[in-house]
Amino acid sequence: MPESLARSLKSELARLGSEGAALEVTRGWEATVGPEIARNAWPARMKRDGTLVVHARTSVWAFELTQMAEEIRARLDPQPDAIRFVVGRVPEPVGRPLTAAPRADRKTDPAALDQATALAADVSSDEVREALQKAASLGLSRRGSDRPL
Repeated sequence: MPESLARSLKSELARLGSEGAALEVTRGWEATVGPEIARNAWPARMKRDGTLVVHARTSVWAFELTQMAEEIRARLDPQPDAIRFVVGRVPEPVGRPLTAAPRADRKTDPAALDQATALAADVSSDEVREALQKAASLGLSRRGSDRPL
């Protein structure tokens, strides 16, 4: 008699000894670490020595989360013996789109717009000149120093 895939997977995970802890950590991951970290890091596997290996989307995320490893490990239930963050594949959220962090509206300083217009004046293509003007005016508006370009 054919066995269901779920039952086969469950029995195989139990045989390997990783089903309980890894599955429970994965189920509560987003609630434990929050949506921002969950979008960028996800539990990948539990090593036999009790170390939870977590894939991070980038090396920057892996580094930052490594700095928080003990705090995250302490909040996990069940608590792994150790936690290690490495760069790897992170699954996309199922059933809901990724939402980017809201961007603050950028305001252009009138003086920056005048300076950007002067910088882009020699560009012959209207489309390129307008793009350059916009980028320069936004950059100049955000400039925190009084250094000339």
